[in-house]
Amino acid sequence: MPALNHLNSQDVDPWIRELICYISLARLDSEAEKKNVQTLAKNIQDWTSFFDLVEFNAVGVIAYCRLHDLRGTGLGFLFESRMEILNQRIEPALDRSKKQLQMLPQILDEMSKRGIEVIVLKGALLAFTLYDHPVYKKMNDLDLLVKFDQAPQAAEVLRDLGFQRLDSIFVKTEFSEQTHHSPPYIHWDHQCVVGLHWGLHSKRLPWRINTEEVWERKVPCTLNGAPAYRMSWEDNLLHLCIHLPFYKTGLRELADIFNLARYCNPGINWDSVLVRAKEWNAYDPVYRSLTLAHALVPLHQNASVLDRVFRELRPFCARFCLSETHRRAGSIERLLRSRSTYVAKIEKSCLVFRCSDNYLEKTSAWFKTWSLTFLPPPSEIVRIGFITSKNPIALFLVGRFWVPFLILRALAKEHGVLGLIWITLDNIRIQWVNTVTLSFLKRSPRLRQSKFGKLLEVLE
Repeated sequence: MPALNHLNSQDVDPWIRELICYISLARLDSEAEKKNVQTLAKNIQDWTSFFDLVEFNAVGVIAYCRLHDLRGTGLGFLFESRMEILNQRIEPALDRSKKQLQMLPQILDEMSKRGIEVIVLKGALLAFTLYDHPVYKKMNDLDLLVKFDQAPQAAEVLRDLGFQRLDSIFVKTEFSEQTHHSPPYIHWDHQCVVGLHWGLHSKRLPWRINTEEVWERKVPCTLNGAPAYRMSWEDNLLHLCIHLPFYKTGLRELADIFNLARYCNPGINWDSVLVRAKEWNAYDPVYRSLTLAHALVPLHQNASVLDRVFRELRPFCARFCLSETHRRAGSIERLLRSRSTYVAKIEKSCLVFRCSDNYLEKTSAWFKTWSLTFLPPPSEIVRIGFITSKNPIALFLVGRFWVPFLILRALAKEHGVLGLIWITLDNIRIQWVNTVTLSFLKRSPRLRQSKFGKLLEVLE
């Protein structure tokens, strides 16, 4: 495989960026590619910066798998010590991901026996179809797509396998055509969570995916020895694009996109991608996701193919999407250092507020939701605002006025503008009702101290 072009970058430490992107590839098929990793590693002078970047981009699992064979090859004490630290830090994620993937064939086998068709989505699919290390990243849950009329049967399978529905925390309705998924199901040992879907996106969002056509294009596959289906590779690629969070754009998220584009078999039909982007009304997320992924690793060996794709998508994208995308894709260094899970923290606080019965915990979460939104810390101002200025006045102005606007925009992208307005007003109503009815006098248990607290910890 040719170099990823980071060695020609004007940014600092091009060897670090070349290596971190190289080890994020789904496969190293030849001895030459494996040797290239060794060559790149020998040129790294600052292992501290490299491993900090690995952890910041949440690619510790695959990095450790790729670099494990280099231990004891004379790369120095700092490399060895940081590998040991990395091993300790990824151990919980490794254990959790192994448990999830071990449960997958049991679930698929049982559903197949009962005549339930299942399309496996995202990481659980890519683990066995693209990556040479199935446990290649932290997996929070298994996402399964079923037909709506088979969803009750699928839920029954999960219950028979020891899963419990979390309707008491999330939503009350298990099956509804007004939403696209059921409440999550968690295994009795809390090590596996399953998301049962019958749609690919919230109805509050502007995408127009025809799920029936997705099912018509399904392809049978075998995952870890169990029968299942996958969407067409083009559908999978677009699905990853529309679900890429607006500021959570590190290697962990972008790697799935560039790896699918590079390694899927049969290869991507880019004309179909363009047609479907129009049908799904998904120009913005497709252009943005493909551009950011392509900035790190070329999506296609023929540059003219991607040039045409970007050229045909660009006229239909919003100006804000284009400006934000081009700013981030313009600097590999800053792109690799701008991953933010801050919006997810706001969503988690909102989740605690809406699910907790403890007045103090609920009130604390409500205030935290507002403070996180409108008073972001300097580190998040830099990442979300994507600014380089260290002037405290500039940071203050951007942090107080521009970044809260960007956060609200990102939340609206995830939940829809009307959905965000409704949640905000409903939260105010809930807090007012709880206060005037003196619910703080009740001794209700805290949500984080309940059996679901562990699940909240792994959400990002």
